[in-house]
Order: sequence, then C-alpha cells, then structure tokens
Amino acid sequence: MNGFISIRVEKPFKYIGNQYDIYCANAALLIILFTKGKTDFMFSIMKLLKIHKSIVLIGMMGAGKTHIGRMLAQKLGVEFFDSDKVIEAKAGISVAEIFEQYGEEKFRQCEKNTIKELLENEPCVIATGGGAITNPDTFALIKDHSYSIWLEVPLDLIWQRIKSSSHRPLLQDENPRKKLETIYTEREALYKQAQFHVLNEHAEQSVSSIINSIKSLSDDEREDNL
Repeated sequence: MNGFISIRVEKPFKYIGNQYDIYCANAALLIILFTKGKTDFMFSIMKLLKIHKSIVLIGMMGAGKTHIGRMLAQKLGVEFFDSDKVIEAKAGISVAEIFEQYGEEKFRQCEKNTIKELLENEPCVIATGGGAITNPDTFALIKDHSYSIWLEVPLDLIWQRIKSSSHRPLLQDENPRKKLETIYTEREALYKQAQFHVLNEHAEQSVSSIINSIKSLSDDEREDNL
C-alpha cells in the first residue's frame, strides 16, 4: 500500500469513569512516529479521544500558534490551517497588503468568513490571527463551535520574536513596542474568555497540555454544541 498503513476500529472506545483507556490512541501515535507520519488512518486520533470539534488557537502575534498548531494537528492526525494563510491564498495578496489596500475592517470580515468555513468542515486544528477575537461575531463562532485555546506567552518574549518582523501591519508605528503593549492590554480580557488557557513555554508540553485539557472534559461537555 505504498508504505501507508490503514487501521479500522470496529468497536467504540471504552472508558472507566472519567479516565479514558487510551492504549489504542498511544498505539496509533507510535505508528505515526515509526512511519514518520505516513499513515493513512480510517479514523483520526481525535475520534479515538472523542474530540468531536475543531481546536482553535487564539493569542497574540508571536505566541507560537502556527508552530503549536502544526504539532498538535500531526499528533491528532487531522488537518492544520493557519487562517491568515488561507485568507492570503484566497485573496492572492498578503495580510499586510489587504490592510493597506482595503483596511482592517475588510480584513476582519474576510477573517470571519474564513474561520466560519473552516469550522463547518471536518474537525481540524486552526491557528487564528492575533486579532480574530476582536470581531464579536468571529469570537462567538470560535467559542460556540470549537475548543478554544489561549496560548499565552510573556510580552517580553513576544517582542523578542517579532521586533524584526516587517509584515505585522498593526505594528507599523513610531513606537512598535509601546503599540504591542497597547494591543495586548486591549485584548487580554478577550483572550481570557477562551475555554482553555495554556502558557506556551515549551512546545511539546503545550501540545500535551491542550490534549489533556480537552480529555479532562466529560463526554457531555465534549459533545456540547455539536
């Protein structure tokens, strides 16, 4: 089968109380590791763990949403989408150019429509732009139809990561560091509304924390708003 492995699960995943028996999931993860990701599953790890909705990462620019998102999607066996990249592919221009040519309001509308489309598809992992949550309609979609995760990173570390970046339209300011602080202050209360909060200090640990946080929900909580 061209080096690919197919697996079929005939019986529902059993659990004892609130503690899930994840031997099958661990075995599947081992297959991913040993086949270097070349695994054609007839199910995803998300289904084994009864994670029925998409996982959406929110947080400041430079928080590591894209990096963590890719790692998380690979571990769960689902697709990963960076909402900014999807918007750029549709528009044929960069996010910075959209801001420059059409303004932030137009971009936020495109962002809302893109995230809505992604959430209507099969469960996946989505990394959003830092300001996605500033549009109430977009944030409502995220909270109602996904597991929302706030990836928090100390402001000083964010600044070190992005201070040399030239593609951050909201930081095109005489004092970008001060602008970053202002943006963080304005958005922090919104980020705190996410279903889960993960301090992103170590990538592998953050991925595990996200999975464990969702697994800690009861079956009923996990199936809410399906």
